[in-house]
Amino acid sequence: MTDVRVKDNAREYYGEGIQFELAGNFATGSVAHEWLLGARRHSDEADRFQPTTVYNQVNGSLVFDSIIQPGSGDNRLDEADALALWAQNRMSMGALDVTLSLRSEDVETESTRFGSLDRSSVASTRDNDVDDVLAGLGATYSLGESWQILAGVHEGFAPPGGGAVGGTEPEESTNYEFGTRYRDDRSSLDIIAFYSDYKNTVNNCSVANPCTGARSFGTESLGEAEVRGLEISASTVLLSTPHFTVPVLLSYTHTDAEITRDSDTGNVLKGDNLQYLPDNVTHVSLGLEGTGGWNTYISSTFISSMCVDNRCERGLDNNFRKTDSYLTVDLSASVPVTESVDLFARVDNLLDDESIVARSPAGARVNKPRRGYVGARLRF
Repeated sequence: MTDVRVKDNAREYYGEGIQFELAGNFATGSVAHEWLLGARRHSDEADRFQPTTVYNQVNGSLVFDSIIQPGSGDNRLDEADALALWAQNRMSMGALDVTLSLRSEDVETESTRFGSLDRSSVASTRDNDVDDVLAGLGATYSLGESWQILAGVHEGFAPPGGGAVGGTEPEESTNYEFGTRYRDDRSSLDIIAFYSDYKNTVNNCSVANPCTGARSFGTESLGEAEVRGLEISASTVLLSTPHFTVPVLLSYTHTDAEITRDSDTGNVLKGDNLQYLPDNVTHVSLGLEGTGGWNTYISSTFISSMCVDNRCERGLDNNFRKTDSYLTVDLSASVPVTESVDLFARVDNLLDDESIVARSPAGARVNKPRRGYVGARLRF
């Protein structure tokens, strides 16, 4: 009879660092400047020692058999050292605000796989070093007391993971946004269009998000990509009385993304989709808030189906390559008992919907079932 193996995913994390910022302001004629300088030095590590316990199935029960000691892939130390420097200047010129920013990133990573349980020998090592200088420009213009228009362009950067081999490039992008914003005493509205042009996209391989060939270690390049979309967020107070108010919140995001150039390995091709990226996400929340501090909220979130890999646009059979579209409804309430104590209750997935929300690793996985809990919140 087939045995059952349970892997111990135990790991230890360690991090330390120091950050310094200096801010000030000055004026040049009619232009007011608010400037900021900063530096951050950070080091962290993830230490893995992950054996596998083997059980036999005997008369419907699991009986311990043995322990498989970890190989070098599960007996490893990943380390990173990072240095970031940044400068920012916000210039206010009446109704116009312009912010200029500059940031430098330098990240060194190293991964050591040990060849013995006591770590007296090393099976292999990997190291990588990436650096970049990033610029940003953002602006807002006030159209009276309530309306603003905004625009920005910023360079983005994300380093590869600790298991990256030497020469692995970071994820780099240029990100654009344009939109409008409204604010008054009862309502708010944000409408933002965005576009991101990725010079290189990377996937840090893991068990939960494996790379090509089911690899759970290292970093994979996914080629160039474009991501575009629209974000809308609105809130208002539907009803206000001396005893309670009824707020409502709506947010919606539409995203369209595709690979625009083949990856170096050829595993991802021009025209491919990006994995686990829904086209549409909608959230609606309706509340009842009392003047005595009590409140209750019912909220719903809709997420459209997602492709679990990069191949849904290749004309293949996608029956087992996509997640379900699903709607989740949550309910929460809170009431103050004293000035420093609140009681609260919450029910997640109130309708107990069951949908496939992932297919990796190892097949289809559903969302969490209906779950309720109560508690107390103390303020000191």
